[in-house]
Amino acid sequence: MNELIAGRYVLFDQLGEGAVARVYRAWDREGQQWIALKRMRPELAVNRTLQARFRIEAEALSRLSHPHVVQVRDHGVDDRCTWIAMELVEGSSLKKWMEVHGPMPPQLAVDVLLQVCAGIAAAHDRGIIHRDIKPQNVLVDPLGWCRVVDFGIARFAAGQASVTRTGLTMGTWGYMAPEQQSDAKRADTRADVHALGATLLALLSGRDPLQPGRDLRRLGERVPELLRWPITRATLPEPDHRQPSVARLARTLVHLRDQLPAPPPATPGLHLAIARVAVAAPTTVP
Repeated sequence: MNELIAGRYVLFDQLGEGAVARVYRAWDREGQQWIALKRMRPELAVNRTLQARFRIEAEALSRLSHPHVVQVRDHGVDDRCTWIAMELVEGSSLKKWMEVHGPMPPQLAVDVLLQVCAGIAAAHDRGIIHRDIKPQNVLVDPLGWCRVVDFGIARFAAGQASVTRTGLTMGTWGYMAPEQQSDAKRADTRADVHALGATLLALLSGRDPLQPGRDLRRLGERVPELLRWPITRATLPEPDHRQPSVARLARTLVHLRDQLPAPPPATPGLHLAIARVAVAAPTTVP
């Protein structure tokens, strides 16, 4: 491939793609390092709303510097295509781990969610609401370190322009809070609390939830009694009835963690869902 972006980033293999963008492994000629470059599909360049959301994602991530959030290094527009240069996480997602290994042991699931909570709490401290937390949007590096990605539908809590129209639904069913399902502009930090509770439920069950409350009742012993109330409260329909913050949810889980049984010795590590390995710097680039 070897296409050059912004006179600096050399595109190599494609790592993934979605409806709006493709993600490539790229070599940063100035920084002399591998990065991940997320680039909007060229055919969508005329869509101003998508362009604005791309810029929001870049701005949101560039404002964050946290070990559990993928870091943006640069962003811009080249030949009308908006792009975001990010640190490269050589790994796969929590969703992939679930697909390969099934339900996650409770203590490991709590450890994972605490990492995600830390990244989201840092975003909230900077006035950024993610609005699409789910296992697909958490990458795991070869050491088992979790990183939150995809702030493409994030919004700023206050003081910033929004591209979300009133009455528009944005997010992922099963993880979205009821108020977000009816109007994405109503989603505040408590909508992320809902998604975190649904994510913990997904890790424990090995599948995406349909309706967290109903799923929880059906799962029986897969969800330990200790974790039923935190998940139930996080996913209550009324925002005022949930934990008031991600930090409060995390404190509850920290308190409960050591009371859960340790994962069985044969439990696969988080990194074992990872197929990709690190590669050396290229010897030649265009």
